[in-house]
Amino acid sequence: MRASRSRFAQTARGDVVHAPLASPSAIALVEQALGNYDAAFRWLERAYETRDFLCVVLPLEGMFRFVGPGHDSPIVDDPRWLELVRRVGMVTPSA
Repeated sequence: MRASRSRFAQTARGDVVHAPLASPSAIALVEQALGNYDAAFRWLERAYETRDFLCVVLPLEGMFRFVGPGHDSPIVDDPRWLELVRRVGMVTPSA
């Protein structure tokens, strides 16, 4: 099952990256599914910089709660996630 998910995600990455109107957030989702959290964050940063419309739903996006291969926790548990969501303006920093 895991191998078929990985093959699907690798195929999807090729399709999404080469799509003319590919959303950086969509590419980040595929990278996260492949376990490439650093690449996912690079694409999420690009999404933030280009004001990708999907940034406003990041805190609500359950698909980023998937645990990528080679990881013990989902990408949303990474401190970079909370920082990105805070910059988007969806989370108030705690005092």
